[in-house]
Order: sequence, then C-alpha cells, then structure tokens
Amino acid sequence: MTVETRSVTFIISAETKVDGIVLPPGKYHGIERRWHSNEDEAPTASEYQMNLTEEDVRRVRGLKSFHGAIIDATPNVKDGSLKVF
Repeated sequence: MTVETRSVTFIISAETKVDGIVLPPGKYHGIERRWHSNEDEAPTASEYQMNLTEEDVRRVRGLKSFHGAIIDATPNVKDGSLKVF
C-alpha cells in the first residue's frame, strides 16, 4: 500500500471545533493523505491532519502552554466546516 500526501491550507471563517479544540477564524496548515492499495485501484477517501504551530496555539483559548499540536481535521472537511486549498 502506498500513501500520497500533499500540503494543504485550511480556511476557518468562524470559530470552529476541530478534534475537540475551538479554533478562531484564520488560515491553518496541514496535510492530506490518500492511500492506494495498488496502482490500478482508485485511492481511498482522503484524510486530513491539521498542524498547529505554537503561534496558532497561542490564539486558542485554554492551550497557552502547548508548543504546537497535530489534530484530525477529517470530520470537519467532510461536514464542510473547514475549507481546503
């Protein structure tokens, strides 16, 4: 099985809860992953990971002591609360 990844930017237009963390509006960076079981098959559904920097975390209420975080953004992309570019 092979994994295809690409860098993405997530756009949040209003406060949004992502993986249990309420994020303020803004741009955030992360990756999209798609698995391929073999070259002839279509890739599986994408999964999204948001990589919060220390600066991102400072803007989040209640997370002041963290240096960064990696969170699962897949459900938010699927429900439309995060836009991916």
